[in-house]
Parts: sequence; structure tokens; C-alpha cells
Amino acid sequence: MTKIKYLADKITNLNLEIKSKSMDLLNLKNELLNEMALSGVRKIQGEAGLVKLSEYKNRYSAYLKKEFNSLKNSEKKELYKTGVLKIYFRLNTEKYENFVKNKPNTPLDKFIKKRENFYSISVHLSKESLEKLKIKKDEGELIEISPEVEEILNKMEEERHYLTDDDEMNENDYDLSYFVDDDPTDLDSRERRELGLEEI
Repeated sequence: MTKIKYLADKITNLNLEIKSKSMDLLNLKNELLNEMALSGVRKIQGEAGLVKLSEYKNRYSAYLKKEFNSLKNSEKKELYKTGVLKIYFRLNTEKYENFVKNKPNTPLDKFIKKRENFYSISVHLSKESLEKLKIKKDEGELIEISPEVEEILNKMEEERHYLTDDDEMNENDYDLSYFVDDDPTDLDSRERRELGLEEI
């Protein structure tokens, strides 16, 4: 039991540290964005990797606000008819499990990802730990994007026509961060949990 307690302590402390460091990271990224934009620097080599001032392809996040989930299905269908929403396919695991019992081989089988085990670890921080994060969030001085930087970024947006979609992909195809939007406000709840950034 001693080893289990030791590992539980390590995991919960690490989870708390990740959340705390994530707050620091977001603040540092905003501070660096301000400095790089004002100085006209597009990329800089850091000790552990390259930092680039990148642009989103447009102003909108692909993720909808959580209030969307509270809409009735009929309302969601009406919004889907506008043509601006995408549908993501996910496996109905219970139905599939019953389905394969009666029909062992299906065309879908080659796309199914099977879990290696039935168990996973979830971390639920104590009230004291959550209070520490809340205090850090409340007391921390949030660094915002300055109006001057906003103006510079808007000009960069206007000039971006020289960069084609192919060029953009070639620049980023080696960079895993290109495929994951690490701004927590743009992540869904599943991604937030996987990155240890669920709501405080």
C-alpha cells in the first residue's frame, strides 16, 4: 500500500504542477507574442526549440462554446442545415460490442481502435489544491495583447496572401503543435482532460 500511496501523491502533485505551469505558459506566450510582434520578429531559437509567431487561417475557432451542447437535437439539426458545421464520427461502443457478437466480421473492423485494458487513471484534485489554483489565477497579472500589437497582427493578416496553403503546411508538417490548438479556450472537454487542463 505504501507504493500505491507514493505513486498517488506523485501523480496528484504532478497534475497540480502541470495546471499551475499551464497558467504560467499562457501568460508567457502572450508576453512573448507582444514582444515579437512589436519587434517584428517572426521566429526565434530557444534553448529547447524553435518559437514562431504563427497565424491562424481565420479568426474563428473550430470548437463551439459549451452552451451549444445544451441545445435540443432539433435545434442542432437546424443549425447543421446552414452548412457551416462538421459532423465527427465516433464509435457507439455498446452497440458495436453487441453488433460484433452477431456479426464477427464487418467492414468497419479495420478502423476500430481496441483498448489495451479496461482501466484508466483519473485525477480529482482536492479542494485545497483547486483553491491554490484559483488564488493563483485571481492574483496573477494577466498579460493581454496590446492595441499596438493588435494593429501589427492585423497588418500581418492583410499581407499574408504571399503564403499559400501548401507553403503553410510544408512549414508546419514536422511540428506536432500545428495539429493541436493548445489554447485552452479552443479545446473541447476531452482534449482538456487529456492535456490536464480541465476547467478549474
